Amino acid sequence: MRKEIAPRHSLVAYSKKILTAALLLLSLSYSTFVNAVAIHLDFTTYVTSMNVCSYGNCTYYNIYEDPIVSDHRFSLELNNLTNTAYTDAYNNNPNFTETVNTSISYSSGAWPTDRKNTDANVIQAYTQYESGDSVISDMRVSTSLDKNYSSTDVIEQTYTGNLPPELVPGTETATRFEDGSIGFSWDDVVGSDPSFVVFDYDKLIAFYESLVGEEFDYHEHLTSYACADVDPFGHCIGPRIGETTIYENGYAILSASTVVPVPASIWLFGSSVIGTIAVARRKKAG
Repeated sequence: MRKEIAPRHSLVAYSKKILTAALLLLSLSYSTFVNAVAIHLDFTTYVTSMNVCSYGNCTYYNIYEDPIVSDHRFSLELNNLTNTAYTDAYNNNPNFTETVNTSISYSSGAWPTDRKNTDANVIQAYTQYESGDSVISDMRVSTSLDKNYSSTDVIEQTYTGNLPPELVPGTETATRFEDGSIGFSWDDVVGSDPSFVVFDYDKLIAFYESLVGEEFDYHEHLTSYACADVDPFGHCIGPRIGETTIYENGYAILSASTVVPVPASIWLFGSSVIGTIAVARRKKAG
């Protein structure tokens, strides 16, 4: 019995499919690092002291021996990345400072019911100066991350105590407002390489990955109060009742830096378009 041999054009088509799949996998793995959409920074925070303030009176709590531990995530969209650079030099001598400032911002949620704004600021300073017969150079990088958030919701509450009659709401429903912010900061000398540019996508991602395990200063404050009279835009126009602000301080450790790649569907769509064009050209040539 004679063995059937697959037509040549079928083998070519099959080979092209394998090649396309391989290129797709390669592009996806490449996009994970280069074509990033956002960076997720996960922190574990340790609150070691608190100040609780209400109506001008504050109480301080030292909880260093038993800190409050929690987790926070910063999501930074690289599409919002902006940067500025400048160099300072004096009298043409070797002493100069090169600074690159990179900022990223991200906003989400509806105002004023649930709003979050995240801002990241990375400052790179390369300083060169003379010390005796040698030239010393330092690369200092600092980063600060700030998240501001606000939320409102309707609560049912019965007010008691010695409030003046004009401050007591006529109903048991009120709107609770919460406004707060979270911040991290870090600063250190990271080397002497003047070619390190943090606003480059790849190097910015690598920079954040290099911070995993580092300790940051940490602070947070939260102000909350109830309001029985709210305007149509959701703003409190009545007396603030039970307004309390809590200030937390401590440290945080960056536990993970995760890159969000371009969605795979985009690459699949791109590869299908390329394949369609190739087939169309082959048909036209035939």
